Amino acid sequence: MTAPQVFIFLCLAFVGGIALNSLVQTPLVAIGGVFVLGIIFISVFWDKNKKIVVGGFCLLIFALGMYRYKVVEQPAELVWGAVAPQTSSAFLRPLREKLSESIDAFLSPPQSALLAGIMLGDTDGFSKEFKQKLNRSGTRHITAVSGMNVMILAEMIIGLGIILGMWRGQAFYFALAVIVAYIIMVDAPPSAIRAGIMGCIVLFAEKIGRLSQAQRLLVIAATIMLAFNPLLFKFDIGFQLSFLATFGIAKLYQWFYEKFSWIPNWLQMRSVTAMTFPAVIFTAPIIAYNFGQLSLIGLFANILIVPIIPLIFSFGFFAGILAIIFEPLGQAVFSPVWLLLTYVYQIIEKSSALPLAAIEVESFPWYFVVLYFVLLWWGIKKFKLER
Repeated sequence: MTAPQVFIFLCLAFVGGIALNSLVQTPLVAIGGVFVLGIIFISVFWDKNKKIVVGGFCLLIFALGMYRYKVVEQPAELVWGAVAPQTSSAFLRPLREKLSESIDAFLSPPQSALLAGIMLGDTDGFSKEFKQKLNRSGTRHITAVSGMNVMILAEMIIGLGIILGMWRGQAFYFALAVIVAYIIMVDAPPSAIRAGIMGCIVLFAEKIGRLSQAQRLLVIAATIMLAFNPLLFKFDIGFQLSFLATFGIAKLYQWFYEKFSWIPNWLQMRSVTAMTFPAVIFTAPIIAYNFGQLSLIGLFANILIVPIIPLIFSFGFFAGILAIIFEPLGQAVFSPVWLLLTYVYQIIEKSSALPLAAIEVESFPWYFVVLYFVLLWWGIKKFKLER
């Protein structure tokens, strides 16, 4: 057992302790018992069995995770990005406002609201009915700054950089700079910062050709975030979805990418499609648990919609910038954006209207979520889906 493996086990033990105490309130005496048991394992087997010693240290860290969650009295303000809106986002806020004005000036609802949601994460223009349609069609994530959307944006920027003549390494740093600017522009909410961190981890692992390492880095990043605020695990759905989506992409992206060899990779369309499947698979039980609804059509709706998102991103930003500089040019470019948005809107409308588009899940216990991921992990290992 290597040192990096031991470190990951310790991180998982800490997260496991937080997870257990977030689901079942553990008395201090039980936490102390786990801690003492860990000390006994370490003391008795120190020179006899290294694996049991590692298990002992994991018990100590597991108890520490349970205690860390227990000492937090109430849902605290999320620490990541709490200062960003007051410090750095003011620099790009005028651009966000100008883009919003351009969208409202040259597009009408529902296309204008949909573009604002996709580009800026602004869902204020969504009606309650449309939000329900997004939930039923399993496409709510396209209007949120999530780990998956950060990855989609990054892949799009990398593709654009390569088209402009950059080497892939240069395109990576170009994409990184754009992601940082984008998160700041949308006012750097904590959810966006966490999504940016997780998305950039996978992007960096892809750059160095070691996508499998992204899984470990994601675990470490999640551990650090939970150490600062353990309540993220239970109360922050955005944290759950961003972590699981990016972890799923890191785990299964390469396998799906190979299976979708028939899809052209123009503007990274093949890459984006290969990201969609693992993201949907890994986040489905969390959506069912938190929202009481499981979309049966979501995977197919996402196949039709997600590859179009990079085009909407690129043309939407381009049209918005042009409209700020010279209105007639911006208006001309908004025409294809309107067509793309209309296509996406119609897919959402038609798929959500299907009789079995989604099923209501009145009770989806947490142990069903655990069982789902156990079976998913078994399936991945059994059929060797990862690459």
